[in-house]
Amino acid sequence: MTKIMLPKIGIFLIINIILTFLFSNVASATGTEIAESGGSILPLALDLANFVLIDIAMVLIYLAMREYKRAEINTALIYFLIGTLQLGLIRVFLLLVITKVFQLDDAAIVMIWHIIFYIAIFSFYIGARKLFQIANNKAANVSRKSAVYFGFISLIFSLSLIASAVQLNSVYVSTFGGFIWDNIGLQHFIAFAQAGLVSLYMFSIRKKIGPNFALIITPLLFTFALFSLIHFWELLTENWKILSLTDDFIELIESVIAFPAYIFIVIAFIRRRAVKEIAPENAITPPNPTT
Repeated sequence: MTKIMLPKIGIFLIINIILTFLFSNVASATGTEIAESGGSILPLALDLANFVLIDIAMVLIYLAMREYKRAEINTALIYFLIGTLQLGLIRVFLLLVITKVFQLDDAAIVMIWHIIFYIAIFSFYIGARKLFQIANNKAANVSRKSAVYFGFISLIFSLSLIASAVQLNSVYVSTFGGFIWDNIGLQHFIAFAQAGLVSLYMFSIRKKIGPNFALIITPLLFTFALFSLIHFWELLTENWKILSLTDDFIELIESVIAFPAYIFIVIAFIRRRAVKEIAPENAITPPNPTT
């Protein structure tokens, strides 16, 4: 079953590339409207650039999956692909909002993309943990079938969130429009802590998984450090109001920080050919990211 499903992942890549082309045309028209109204099109341009970087990363991960026949390594790569696909879905959703295909309240927009973000970060954490287990000769803990099942279920869940966004807009507003979400910014704090902990976890294992796997983990730890910074920025500006700035400037800074984060994902997998057979190092218990 796994062998049948893995080639189908290529379908997701093709669909994503097609979506990039379609949204680039829609966004181009939207950018023209923004420019004519005197606004800046830089945030929109950065969003599209980030989307293209995600596409490139997905292609590189997929090529790595085809290139390396060792099942355990493929399992880790499946989780990385799932996480990257989820990040791509976030960009699709936000482009639907920016181009006004979806008319949603802020509470719905924020909660939907944050939920998908949580899934993406968790997927990358599991992928990193699988690399640690493989490098320390613990392949028995690596289940390829579980990775495929997780990917299928998580993608269906995220697509359902996006597809039902307009219909459930009022539910999101009534449920997530209160003090805890608007003023405390719990959704941002969870994302800030989650991304930061995953970055720290990757930092803690990068010297314990051998120099080859470190080529993947090191750029990714910078990615999640930047993701954590984005959400800390949102807390400071959108929820805690420590910095009083315009919404456009806040979004611009978020896009600027996100751009190198996606570049680091591409860097992590563009050097995939350096990942050869991994010599197991001393077996140790993987550190818990919550400690």
